[in-house]
Amino acid sequence: MGAWDAEKLRDKGLDDGEILEANQIIGYFNYVNRCLNGLGVTIENDIVGFYANPDE
Repeated sequence: MGAWDAEKLRDKGLDDGEILEANQIIGYFNYVNRCLNGLGVTIENDIVGFYANPDE
């Protein structure tokens, strides 16, 4: 993301606080998803990477 990205958001009516908030939320979800993927966390009927049970 560069300065021009923030400018485009400002052109759409967002202020700096809203841009910062969006940045923090997006960064948080990115972090959490990577942590869960790394731990092999799955939900029912969902397989992440190499964590499938070969006996099933």
